[in-house]
Amino acid sequence: MSREVERRVLDAPDIEAGACVFVFRSFGSEVSTLGLIERLAERGCPVCLPVIEAGALAAAGYRRGDPLVTAWYGAMEPRLREIVDPAGVDVVVVPGLAFDREGFRLGYGAGYYDRYLRRVRPLVPRLAIGFHQQVVDHVPHGPNDERVDAVITDLETIRVTRRPAR
Repeated sequence: MSREVERRVLDAPDIEAGACVFVFRSFGSEVSTLGLIERLAERGCPVCLPVIEAGALAAAGYRRGDPLVTAWYGAMEPRLREIVDPAGVDVVVVPGLAFDREGFRLGYGAGYYDRYLRRVRPLVPRLAIGFHQQVVDHVPHGPNDERVDAVITDLETIRVTRRPAR
């Protein structure tokens, strides 16, 4: 199922050759992003992985073979932290526990991605990925929750009406 999500992401018109893609490195029961990261690099896309810096989510540049370390929250992150300015990110691929067809997602509760998404350029595509079982009728949300532009699963790509510019 992860390979099908990977295929759908790579086929998405949002990811152009050379686009700087901020993508999480999966762990636990998340959709595996290992193949996606490799395919993006093969396409010549600069890849960034998430790190926590001073209590906030940041994008750290990553190249194949760069050393990774286990972060306090369990994910692998680059040991060498070359932070990429949010203005330089062209696509953000976000994780979640649940997603709805309106583009809302339930994360892990700390709001890291919501705050980060407010820092990228307004029209940067936001792609949430998960398994089809994670799509639910309604995700509770509040004023600080950021929507995504698409929810990509192993069975479908759910395009969401473009959110108003901030």
